[in-house]
Amino acid sequence: MKGIKKILLIPVRILSFFVSAISWVATKINEWLMDLCLFVLHQYQKVIPWLRKQEKIERFFLHQKEKPERLLLVTLYALIVISIVNLVSPQPFFQASEGHVQDPIIIEEDDEEVVETPSNNGEDEHSHEESEYQGTDVTQIDLSSYIAQNSDTVAWLQVDSTNINYPVVQTINNTYYLNHTFSRNVSQIGWIFADYRASFPDLGRNTIIYGHNRLNGAMFGSIPKMRTQAWFQQSNHRIRLITTTKTYIFEVFSVYEIPEEVYYLQTKFTDDDAYLTFLNTLKRRSEFNFNVNLQATDKIITLSTCADGNVNRQVVHARLLAS
Repeated sequence: MKGIKKILLIPVRILSFFVSAISWVATKINEWLMDLCLFVLHQYQKVIPWLRKQEKIERFFLHQKEKPERLLLVTLYALIVISIVNLVSPQPFFQASEGHVQDPIIIEEDDEEVVETPSNNGEDEHSHEESEYQGTDVTQIDLSSYIAQNSDTVAWLQVDSTNINYPVVQTINNTYYLNHTFSRNVSQIGWIFADYRASFPDLGRNTIIYGHNRLNGAMFGSIPKMRTQAWFQQSNHRIRLITTTKTYIFEVFSVYEIPEEVYYLQTKFTDDDAYLTFLNTLKRRSEFNFNVNLQATDKIITLSTCADGNVNRQVVHARLLAS
């Protein structure tokens, strides 16, 4: 019986040892902190006459040094409160709620901010705007009428054999139209928008346009279709971009999916050789061979959306044919 009692006492003694060790460490820490506070107080008392009269402050630090258990108790209470808050309400502090749209991913290129659009497949009260423009005859587009509706309008985008047929907006950042529609209603469907570095009506070397990947095929939800054999065989591979002064026609030369990256979002290049290397890299990535020859004098358009829960990017590149 005595042997059993000795065995049962072992965990108690181990626990007691750890408690004693923790208490000793807490005491030493408390003494060190109070000594430090007293030292700082004495230093300031030399230069601040008012502090010389504040004997209560010095008595407070001395009292805390003599009562180290108070620091230990305060620490334990703080840990208990934090644990209770975490158990009762974990979401606001430590995790995102279900259905939360992932925050935009910000990446840097030459100290300029670029934002990739996360997938956004939910429906909401403004979803009618997604299909409102899809049946528009691009040959009859009067961009000025859309600019009158939204002064951020810079172009109209139409992609052959897809649902992509929308006015394109642009603002001073790449975040506003992640959650605002063309009519500027707050909505998680967002809108089709150009990278804030893009130049309109004349275009730079790489004009980047973003849009949400919608399950219903709206916005850039039909870009996955462009990665199918059916689209490759049936489409004329053309992209039309109408600005206030010109109509640009592009031919697709690359479609692919890739993990999130910065490379294809470049808009500035050191020289023609660097730009041509960039173009040929994009071409080699393609899941289909479009038989397009690229030159350093070419301008391209890049369409970018998300895939696989914002882990990857689905990308389309097209070369300018005529304007």
